[in-house]
Amino acid sequence: MSELAAAASALLSLVLLVAGLAKLRDHEGSVDAIASYPWIPPKWRSATAWAVPLVECSLAAGLWVEPLRRFAAIGAIGLLSLFTILMVRLVLGGGEVGCGCFGSSAHRTTWFSVARNVVLIISAAVVVATSTVEASPPALLTGAGVAVLILLVDLAASALVTTKRV
Repeated sequence: MSELAAAASALLSLVLLVAGLAKLRDHEGSVDAIASYPWIPPKWRSATAWAVPLVECSLAAGLWVEPLRRFAAIGAIGLLSLFTILMVRLVLGGGEVGCGCFGSSAHRTTWFSVARNVVLIISAAVVVATSTVEASPPALLTGAGVAVLILLVDLAASALVTTKRV
């Protein structure tokens, strides 16, 4: 795996892990966030609120295991693509709806949320295309650093949007 792929794998893994753990920690908030998506039937909301974070955490772990890395990245592409389509529908609908990306629906869905997912999908595609050998620690740290930066920018953007609405 190239240095770029190692960084992409670390980035993707950390974001998926943080998102999954946040949803597991706040199950009721996750159910409320899922309720924002009118296309998900009410009877499926609680099960979905458990399944999504478990899948995210599983994909995050799979990105660290060489025989599973490519499959985990392909799974991440599928999951993130689905999330992105749902986000675009929410943004185009113009509602004040939270995406539930990191647990509760407190963070409003914006074009930044969509762009963040596109970056993550591209990261997963890089992992799929180059997943062959182990990566060096500096590349993994770079990916983790970029993931933390993306999460911080996302939180700051959400805070700005919330402040402007008040």
